[in-house]
Formats: sequence, C-alpha cells, structure tokens
Amino acid sequence: MDAQKEEITNRLRRIEGQIRGLQRMIAEDRDCGDLITQFMAARAALDQVGLSVITRYIEECGQSALENEEGKEKLTRAIRLWLKFS
Repeated sequence: MDAQKEEITNRLRRIEGQIRGLQRMIAEDRDCGDLITQFMAARAALDQVGLSVITRYIEECGQSALENEEGKEKLTRAIRLWLKFS
C-alpha cells in the first residue's frame, strides 16, 4: 500500500474510533453539546478524507481523463458528487 493510501486508511480508522465514541456517549446519556461537538469533529474528519480521496483521483487520473470524452465525464461526475455532498 502506498503512503497516501495508508494515510487515508489510518484517518478512516480514527474516524471509526470517533464514531464508536459517539455510540458510547449516546449510551451513557452524555450532554447534547458534547455529542454535537464530537459529531462535528467526526464529520470534519470525514470531509478531509473525502478531499484527500478526490485530490488523489484528480492527481492520478486527471491528466489522462482529460484526453478523452469518457474520462472527462468521469472526472466531472466525481467533482460534482463531491460538491453535492460537501
């Protein structure tokens, strides 16, 4: 696994831990403000992973994607999906 994939995988594992922490907090009836803070931190971390993934895709596939119509459509679709859910 290359370094960038390993970094993304490690980030996802940390997010997984954050989500498990949120589940425990809910089970323990923790303060709503604490829950929202942790939820927003997990969401921000997931957004950063998504940005890393799309950046990697553009770096690796962007140039070749622009060489034909099908590639352009795939790249445009990936960017639109990212923007839609951001």
